[in-house]
Amino acid sequence: MPGSDKILEPITQKAVAARYMLYLQEFGDSVSGYVEKKDLNFEFNVDSLDSESLIVKCRPCSFFEGIGEKFDLLTLTEPKDLTVRFSFAVDDVQFFISGTIHQVQGPQFSLKIQLPIHKLQRRDSFRIKIDNKDENTSLTIPREGKFEVFNISASGIGILAPIEKTKVFPEGIVHKKAELKFAGATFLVDLEIANIALDKKEKGSELKIGFRFVNPPKNLEQLIAKEAYLHSQKTWKRWL
Repeated sequence: MPGSDKILEPITQKAVAARYMLYLQEFGDSVSGYVEKKDLNFEFNVDSLDSESLIVKCRPCSFFEGIGEKFDLLTLTEPKDLTVRFSFAVDDVQFFISGTIHQVQGPQFSLKIQLPIHKLQRRDSFRIKIDNKDENTSLTIPREGKFEVFNISASGIGILAPIEKTKVFPEGIVHKKAELKFAGATFLVDLEIANIALDKKEKGSELKIGFRFVNPPKNLEQLIAKEAYLHSQKTWKRWL
């Protein structure tokens, strides 16, 4: 996989992985799990963790809710054949974890956590790549025109521009009330030019311009966070 796609940091040390897993137990939040081979989702809580063996005891919140008899984990003769994947966030850092069914006792079950677990870079530095065929995402800057967006994050946005725009976009300049269309919504944003690079292609060179958001609207930040999470889930499945 290209280096630019390696946005997930593998955690291979047992003690470090155990420390992150303790967050789940301490916070007491429910976790959304995905059961491979069954294509089923369910909610559960982590009750305890054995840091030495990396075995977590779990309590289901919605084993049968909405999925009825299709979820037959409790009656499987070989529950260890099942892998459960789940993720959780702490202070904008996302963790992705896989575990195999270790033991089933009534409605409770335990998972043997598999190393490595994966840690996603902080949300504000996680850039969502935008397909160049995505006509629903664009940036229109007053007096300069409409531009193709190639990535976006909670901290900024990257666009492609013709080479002749070099003098129009000096670093440090702030462009006010640019119209950003992203994920079905439209926002007016102030942008400060952070960096400019020349992107050489067979059909000719163009500029790759990076902007920083200046006091972005809260609803934009929330939308980017949501899309970043969905994007990271897809990346995780592809990367592992």
